[in-house]
Amino acid sequence: MNAIERTSDIDIPDEEITWEGFGIHRTSFRPQWDGDLVNLFTVIHPQESEATTESFVKSCITDLAQWIIQNQNRFSAEDRYQIIVGWPTTIRETGRHIAKAGGTLSELSELVSGEIEPRFLPSWSGGIFSKN
Repeated sequence: MNAIERTSDIDIPDEEITWEGFGIHRTSFRPQWDGDLVNLFTVIHPQESEATTESFVKSCITDLAQWIIQNQNRFSAEDRYQIIVGWPTTIRETGRHIAKAGGTLSELSELVSGEIEPRFLPSWSGGIFSKN
């Protein structure tokens, strides 16, 4: 069983959720559209290098997008999604977002298939990895 299968239907807990888990928070965006903005978020620790961390972040985002698609019956057809992977506060106090992805179920399918990529923030790795 992977981390996503172990995660129950939850809303925001009080503590940071690190990968092997994720949090979900819904916000109504009516009347802008007839659905919620569903935020899925997690934090990770740096991997061996910037490249392996970037690959890991993409994998986390893809796993979360796949989970949404597989569990779409838990959401409204009009909902939109935002997936965020960030650094824990022990790594960085501010500017913690690493990468984001999201949109409609159709856009999440494009993300899973590799047609589109997550958006990495310009300074996501700044000060995290030493340059040799």
